[in-house]
Amino acid sequence: MDSSERTQATVHHYWLTALVISAGLAVSWLVADKAISDYQKRAIDQHQQQHNLLHTRLQGRINSLLESIGWVVISARDSPTMMRHSIAAFTNSYPSIMSAGLIRHSAASDELLWEYSSVLHRQSNRLPLLLEEARALSGLMENPPASAAVIVTPRISLSMENQLQQATGLLRQAGDNLWLVLLVDPTALLKSLVGAPDTTLDAIRIHDLDQHSKTPLYETGTIEETGYLQQRSELSVGNRSWLLATYARPGELAPGAWHSWQSVWLTGLTITGLFALVCYLLGRRTSRLQSGNRECLQKLKEQRQQLGNLRVEKNIIRQALEECEQRTRDLVELSPDITAELDESGRIGFISGQVADQLGQAPADLDGQPLSNLLAERHRQVLTTALEAARQEHTIQTTDIRLLNREGDEVNARVRILSLRNAVYGCTGYRLGIRIG
Repeated sequence: MDSSERTQATVHHYWLTALVISAGLAVSWLVADKAISDYQKRAIDQHQQQHNLLHTRLQGRINSLLESIGWVVISARDSPTMMRHSIAAFTNSYPSIMSAGLIRHSAASDELLWEYSSVLHRQSNRLPLLLEEARALSGLMENPPASAAVIVTPRISLSMENQLQQATGLLRQAGDNLWLVLLVDPTALLKSLVGAPDTTLDAIRIHDLDQHSKTPLYETGTIEETGYLQQRSELSVGNRSWLLATYARPGELAPGAWHSWQSVWLTGLTITGLFALVCYLLGRRTSRLQSGNRECLQKLKEQRQQLGNLRVEKNIIRQALEECEQRTRDLVELSPDITAELDESGRIGFISGQVADQLGQAPADLDGQPLSNLLAERHRQVLTTALEAARQEHTIQTTDIRLLNREGDEVNARVRILSLRNAVYGCTGYRLGIRIG
């Protein structure tokens, strides 16, 4: 096999191995990508469920707070004393309430007057400041809503002990020109309403949509990088809308994703490697078999060519033998002498046609007969002696004998005898040339 055929065979079993490796890597990538996609979808669904659960719980608690404000007003509307006790009990239930009280709006003087105030966290000496902040909310009471509605103000800043304190006002009409005012810390309130968040949530943000501020009302956790799953929903808080946003890392929600990805790739690479090795070994074996087949075919071709040459030589030799045989026949036919072949016992195996002309005997009649039958009785021993001498001495023996013709007359003849020898059997017969006269 020449170098080009060897190179072609090598490339053949290498490209099949490369094809198997490429297919294995492609399938592994698709399966791994599918596994990651399934885990991501599962993480998104899980995050959606956790967000919906938090939204439902938070919205329920907000609604419960607003209903509680309504119950405070409804249960003590006819008794100012009972209302004061209800307000005090209500503020004790919600530590995030900074101040609570009743404000009467004097239409004649357009003033807001505190009728009752329950200021927590030792802020009783800050009533004038709270009153000024409450006056800032008076614009919301020029067109009072239905008596059952709770008005929620934007976040405002209160000066508390020389510090700015963020507060949100909750207003509920308690009577004619009488309003229940709650000033709450939105961060503390939302913290108590949110409760203990799910540990899989990395961050929670709550914004006031109506306030158009980037500063959230409430936030937990930090977002340090991109790639977080994010869910948003709207909370209804009285007359305002708050935005609830939750953030989670996919890896926290689906911790087995990376392990699954590794397992898929490890399994895929192992199977691909095994198949590639099998293909490589089979390719090498196939290449060797093909190489052996090519060599056998080449040898067969050479042998066929040799056989063809032998056939040509055989035909040439056969033709030469036929020509030689024909030449010998012609010479025998043209020769005036009698030519004969005897077996080892002296019987005639062949005798030329001249015997018919010179002795009057047909060759067919003499076939298988002893040559001694054609000799006179006294010359038979002479022939036997000559035959034995030719066999032993391996030389041409010449002797004179007398033959009998068809009428029984004796004819003088000189005979030359050559023994025929075989390497295995020794003497196998004799050739004779008989000249009459």
